Amino acid sequence: SSGINAEYGYINNDQVYGFMPKRENYESMEEELKGFYEYIVDFLMYQIDEPLPRSKFVTRSPPTKFGFDEIYLINLTRRTERRKRMLMLLELLGIQVKIFDAVDGKELTQEMLDSMEVKQLTGYEDPYHKRALKFGE
Repeated sequence: SSGINAEYGYINNDQVYGFMPKRENYESMEEELKGFYEYIVDFLMYQIDEPLPRSKFVTRSPPTKFGFDEIYLINLTRRTERRKRMLMLLELLGIQVKIFDAVDGKELTQEMLDSMEVKQLTGYEDPYHKRALKFGE
């Protein structure tokens, strides 16, 4: 655990104890609501695992695809906590998605790739990690 003793308490960077919303001078209630949603999204991303209760005072627009045919949430089925959190965030933001189960590289074998005639490009390497791709990438 990383932390330091301070004169008035103990500071621990391993735990999240809450968030302080930024004070902004909003021009309209719509801008203030957008700022509130940004605060909630930050909170959901790092802290909470359960949906927040809906307020009877805040209305939401119906979910949208922003003019796209589909918006996909690609997620590993074994990562249920990530899927749950993303669905909460997307619902809060009013984004309609279709879930697509990702290919799990931990379950792939060379025989499976060979049977589907999947071949890696000769000499290709991941430009960020400077290595050959792993199964599932």
